[in-house]
Amino acid sequence: AGVRTRADFAAGLGPGGQVRLLVDPSRPGVPREATYAREQASRMGWLPWGLGLGALVAAGGFGWELRRLFRKEVVPLRLGALVWLTPDDGHLPEGKGEAEFPAHYFRQDVKQAVRARCRPQRAPVRNGGKVLAAVVPSEPGWCRVIDEELARTLGWVR
Repeated sequence: AGVRTRADFAAGLGPGGQVRLLVDPSRPGVPREATYAREQASRMGWLPWGLGLGALVAAGGFGWELRRLFRKEVVPLRLGALVWLTPDDGHLPEGKGEAEFPAHYFRQDVKQAVRARCRPQRAPVRNGGKVLAAVVPSEPGWCRVIDEELARTLGWVR
């Protein structure tokens, strides 16, 4: 008869078996088996909750990444020690993306080796061959090079 139902229910039906049907008044030519239709409707009832939960997880993930980005960019400037950093190669790397390079600075006459991050195509604050950087407090082996635009925004350079 073309009525959809579960396979195990259909296997138990013999010729002339009774089936409860649900008929939509707007589509009377397409009846549905009652138990099967109710199971599908209950599964579809969870769809808004699943979509809401997915949106909540996505918003949480976005917030987490935004927090991580904020901490990566701002925490070294707020809490980090400002140092004059000397690149080990003598020059800053060139390129399009964020670059990393080995460098060192002196604190209390002790040489500290670090990996430094800088943004290319932005002029760092320089003092001869040295550049201004903020040491990341949670990762003492990393530094963030301070560029002139950021220093002006923070009011460090006039």
